[in-house]
Amino acid sequence: MVLNALHLTTKAFVPPPGDVNFVLLAAFYAAAQIIERIMELVVPLLPAFPPASTGNVRAAYVKADRAKLALGAATVLGVVASAAFGLYFLSVLGIHASHTVDTIATGLLIGAGTKPLHDFISLIQKPKNPTTGTTAT
Repeated sequence: MVLNALHLTTKAFVPPPGDVNFVLLAAFYAAAQIIERIMELVVPLLPAFPPASTGNVRAAYVKADRAKLALGAATVLGVVASAAFGLYFLSVLGIHASHTVDTIATGLLIGAGTKPLHDFISLIQKPKNPTTGTTAT
């Protein structure tokens, strides 16, 4: 409701007639790719607060700290992209929610990166080589 009250959401993206599903998937994928590339530049600049340790232990703590901050930053960028470009994933699925709720849900999806979208695409594609459960040696 806050985003709606401040007029920070826009009209829903309406793809051109034709292959609507492909255009919608491409829009969400493009937004996720853009944010992923931005995050590659931002992550090294994020602060980390590792305990007083050295070597590999310290590196592991820094990586874990930055991963949490990176997901938060990517989610914020995803919400901004969703609001700015009218990408509302819940409405595409037929779920009726306010633009604020839809913007936050879409921001989480976009901010999660492209891996969930890759997994989804792989799931809906037919396997090119059927598996038999055996391996050749």
